[in-house]
Amino acid sequence: MWACPTCRRRLHRLQERGGLVWGCPACQGRAVSMAVLEHTFGAVELVQQLTEKARPDSPATGRPCMVCHRPMVEVGVVANLYLPLDVCPQCRFVWFDTQELQDALNTPFSEVSERLARHRRPVITGHDAFPEAVEPSQPEGLREWVLLFLGLPVEERVPERVRRPWATWGLSGFIVLISLLAWTHWESSVRAFGFIPAEAFRYGGLTWLTAFFLHANLLHLLGNLYFLWLFGDNVEDALGSRRYAGLILAATLVGNFLHWLGDPRSQVPVIGASGGISGIVAFYALRFPQARLKVLYWLWWRPTWFISISVWLWFALWAGLQLLGAFVQLAGRGSVSYLGHLGGVLAGIAFWVWERRR
Repeated sequence: MWACPTCRRRLHRLQERGGLVWGCPACQGRAVSMAVLEHTFGAVELVQQLTEKARPDSPATGRPCMVCHRPMVEVGVVANLYLPLDVCPQCRFVWFDTQELQDALNTPFSEVSERLARHRRPVITGHDAFPEAVEPSQPEGLREWVLLFLGLPVEERVPERVRRPWATWGLSGFIVLISLLAWTHWESSVRAFGFIPAEAFRYGGLTWLTAFFLHANLLHLLGNLYFLWLFGDNVEDALGSRRYAGLILAATLVGNFLHWLGDPRSQVPVIGASGGISGIVAFYALRFPQARLKVLYWLWWRPTWFISISVWLWFALWAGLQLLGAFVQLAGRGSVSYLGHLGGVLAGIAFWVWERRR
């Protein structure tokens, strides 16, 4: 969603001549003023939605405007498919990537407006980015009932994906394969390929990575895979496969490093993908603040009611539990690497900050 250098050199002409649609011959993108969208294409409803969501005081998540260099705002539009458009509230320009303008125009804008009202799931940064923290909710279907009673959160109002999450699926398959193979020779596999702080640089440090693919049992494996699927597909869609892999790698390494700092003399092997997945969770919460999760609230070990909470609140509560667990771990108790989780969280936050500055 950005203009190439040719666009930057020539877009000032568009601002001066305000009533034109300018196309970049290099990247095939289109810069269109809202006036053109409204008066030439008759996209009154679309312009109203863009104006409402892309106010000057809205959170700036897009890249700098090609004309005024102020941060743009990303606004999600549902036409024939989900379109994340960069909008400059000051210049009132909208940037369309290749085919995005055509895709938006292929659907009647009254229908676009109806879909926007119906779908609060796409990424819409603006005044709807931070909804109510807690709302009542109900499970939809047997699958959600089962997941919620197992204590697992269920996504609600999530952004619609543009691409298939091939990297998430491939990584999940590889984790399952390696874990199953390791279970055939369990003790020797964990001792050889688990991350042992006292022997952190065995095989040239290879165990910093191999431990990611090992899991203690079926419950450990399925739990990590669930959270990888829950959050990974949208993060991969936002970053692309390569940067998504970079996020997981960074979170895994930082998680192991923080665990190593906690007790560098420990002989206990550390295994599991939790550190890398923690980075995905942190990035998801920052990148999609409008998303929500359904959870089952338990009181005195009894299921009490179903609620829908902001992903921000869920992430804050989860991170707080990891912090408490880290103190338990540093006291020499417990068998969970909470420091590894916190290291992944720090990497996810750093990756989000770096992405915003790109």
